[in-house]
Amino acid sequence: MSKVKIFGLSGSIRHGNTEILVKEALKAAAELPNVETEYMALADLNIAGGCTARYTCWRKPSLEHPCRDYKEDRDDVNRILRAMVSADGIIVGVPVYWGSVPAQMKCVIDRSMSVEAGFLLRNKVGGGIAVAAERHGGHELAIETLHRWFLVHDMIICGVGPARPTTSIGGHQGAMAVQGFPYPVHSDEPGESEAVLQDDIGMGAARCLGRRVAELTKIVKAGLDSFSESELAWPKGRVGSEVFDRAEERGTS
Repeated sequence: MSKVKIFGLSGSIRHGNTEILVKEALKAAAELPNVETEYMALADLNIAGGCTARYTCWRKPSLEHPCRDYKEDRDDVNRILRAMVSADGIIVGVPVYWGSVPAQMKCVIDRSMSVEAGFLLRNKVGGGIAVAAERHGGHELAIETLHRWFLVHDMIICGVGPARPTTSIGGHQGAMAVQGFPYPVHSDEPGESEAVLQDDIGMGAARCLGRRVAELTKIVKAGLDSFSESELAWPKGRVGSEVFDRAEERGTS
């Protein structure tokens, strides 16, 4: 069995609870055989801005430089996109901001249109993680934002799997956790950035999500490998790749 690669992204602008959850999910994923992982955090990266909607990425598509409107010495979105394209499964964690994702994460989502050319994320498995200050703090809406993003790229989304934490699952759509349990720990309190460790339900859900993403990724990859191109409705690789082919013919890629 060939290896699968799971890429994990912490969509928080600082190190702390979101990072802990994503790393916990990746650790659980790596417990399955033939699974390797890669991790990135927005807290370590520069996000220079959002999508300019100039469609440069479609007129001059490039696998090496998907989003062309920002210089890579000042912006790391292309690093994220290349990691997503190279992975077989993707786990994204976010802190909940007003029922959705942080602005910097939304910039990444919007600028991923540059790899929609050719549907380069198609058939990759995606799982979402959210952490908030309250137990019902907008987790589902934030994870649904991630799921809609995955679906536009024709990815395959999954939840936390059939194994449930001992006392509760926390949520069905993805791993949902709180920063402190039973009461939230706020930013002026010691240990706030690691308070999610108090939430056994959320930590257990992150582990379950990691295992489920890894499991489903292995199933999907093995299934695709077992079929010839002629047996499938669309190619295994790039779909709509004529946009790349035309650019390569013009020497503009």
